[in-house]
Amino acid sequence: MAVKNKASGFYANHHPGGNNWYNNSGYSNGINFHLLNRLADNVTNVSGFGHRMRNNLGFAGRTELARLNPDDSDVESNYFNLPVKVTEQDFLSLNHAQLLGLRQPNGDLPEVTFMHLTDHSELGDRGVEASREKARTWEPSSVEPSALQVRWPGFRPFKMRKNSRTARLCGRWASHTAAIVRLGRGAGRER
Repeated sequence: MAVKNKASGFYANHHPGGNNWYNNSGYSNGINFHLLNRLADNVTNVSGFGHRMRNNLGFAGRTELARLNPDDSDVESNYFNLPVKVTEQDFLSLNHAQLLGLRQPNGDLPEVTFMHLTDHSELGDRGVEASREKARTWEPSSVEPSALQVRWPGFRPFKMRKNSRTARLCGRWASHTAAIVRLGRGAGRER
């Protein structure tokens, strides 16, 4: 999740090839998804190629999508190529201040509805399996704020990390970070 970044939420950053972009949500960034690549000469900037994109969602960006060559990328079930129009009515809440709420008395994270889809949203049940290593099963969920409501088995709870510039909300599988929420400079992406 990338929220209120001045320049870009999710940014390919002149990468010399495609990246995997799975289950990301961008809100109110300068450009929610900026997929600029660079050729192997390390000089020539080109529209993004070789990207694999699944279940990405953006809303209220100054620009939603920039510098993607969809003919040279593998894009499926993203808000920009689904036959739906994303509106405020698709979300339970667009109050991003919820992301900085205090923990509950028992130590759990606060209840957050930011960017959760409503039951009547046409975006629900549009997600597809998106995996780098091996096939994982998925099921629609109205509980998690993942881009197009995809939930993976074995996902561990989120932990909040905070410093003066950013707030990061990280969830982990056994081997890698699955999601990052950043407010402020830069943006998180699946690592």
